[in-house]
Amino acid sequence: ADVEDRFLYYIKVRRNTGDTATGALSLTQRIEPINFKGYRGRTVTLSFWYRTGVSFSPKYFRASILGSTDTTSNLTYWAYTSGVIDKQDTEIEPSTVWKQHTITYMIPSNAEQLAIAFGVENPYPWVGTAGSDDSFRVANVQLELGKVATPFEHRLFGEELNLCKRYYEK
Repeated sequence: ADVEDRFLYYIKVRRNTGDTATGALSLTQRIEPINFKGYRGRTVTLSFWYRTGVSFSPKYFRASILGSTDTTSNLTYWAYTSGVIDKQDTEIEPSTVWKQHTITYMIPSNAEQLAIAFGVENPYPWVGTAGSDDSFRVANVQLELGKVATPFEHRLFGEELNLCKRYYEK
């Protein structure tokens, strides 16, 4: 973490200093069906904190929630599959100080996949040559049932470890 940041943990997406690439870049997290199928046909709220670097070059970055009826292909932000039925896409204004943002979304009643994504793409791509901090940061991401964002849930290390153990296989 950068010394001036208020969050201990966050993800930083950036172009390296001097980079001239202007292609799309995204960070996508698929939500396991076990965690959302009971919410199909209901409204959820995505809340997160963000800030952009001092030399962030795009006009905006994007935050999205995607729903798909497809059960077999990968649901990603940039490569939409034929099963993508819905998305809520929001343009986020740059800010060099941390700000909270929320998006509400009704999960389609026939959704088989759900994902959240953060990224930079057309029509507001990276611009010119990257400065020393052409980046955006995202922290305290939370997706929850309802139309109102609640305070971020901090879990103890042991709780999180136990939740992760369902993936462990020896």
